[in-house]
Amino acid sequence: MQSDRETITLKRSEFVHIDNAPRGDGYGGNQGTFSTDDFWSVDSIISESGCGNIAGSNVILYWALQNPDNANEITDIAIKDGRIELEDFKNFSRHMHETYFPVARWIGMFGPQVAIGLNRYGIEHTEEKYASSWSAFWDADVTLRDIRDMLEQDIPVIMAIGMSNNGKLDLYQKDNNEYINATRTSLHFVTITGLYMDKSRANHKIMLEVSSWGQKYFIDYEEYADFCSHFFGVFSNGIVNIQA
Repeated sequence: MQSDRETITLKRSEFVHIDNAPRGDGYGGNQGTFSTDDFWSVDSIISESGCGNIAGSNVILYWALQNPDNANEITDIAIKDGRIELEDFKNFSRHMHETYFPVARWIGMFGPQVAIGLNRYGIEHTEEKYASSWSAFWDADVTLRDIRDMLEQDIPVIMAIGMSNNGKLDLYQKDNNEYINATRTSLHFVTITGLYMDKSRANHKIMLEVSSWGQKYFIDYEEYADFCSHFFGVFSNGIVNIQA
């Protein structure tokens, strides 16, 4: 019998910690740390539209931090003695732009592109330990099941917050046991690091813990499901399903 309360998180509570990140953040990568001074530069493109690149980079670096067998000459660009400095993460993200997660200016990346990049990386560098796919159609129950399954296997979950007739989706931060609205977003990728379910609450019964812009936020899954249920949302939202 399933409990009214359930918590599933990644084993590394710090996720992919970035040292020397602005404001002392560093809970995963942050596209906002890339310079926009040179419009024609790779940094400008990543800063503007690189959330898919950052999410894919987060997952690959998490694999390497969690299991030394997944480390290689590419992850060594970022990870030095088990730590990641901000500039080293940025160098890694730039390399991912040139190889597995190319970012198009103003467009960014689509979910299937992120899945293809992870598959290519997995085939070439993890002995095909991981297989990634993108679900073509949104289904709230199936997606929640897949999120739970991946977190139980210690796999971060890349989630797209795409378009919706509802406009933008709320992101929360937690203060004691209360969720406080912090910002809103759309056309953005986040990385899910935890799942909190509490059916006894009056609201926010299912919350996703996510990494976005180098900070920890929470997303109300029921609000996300409603966001996805509208015409545009069915096709532009969802997760990268990673099977170990």
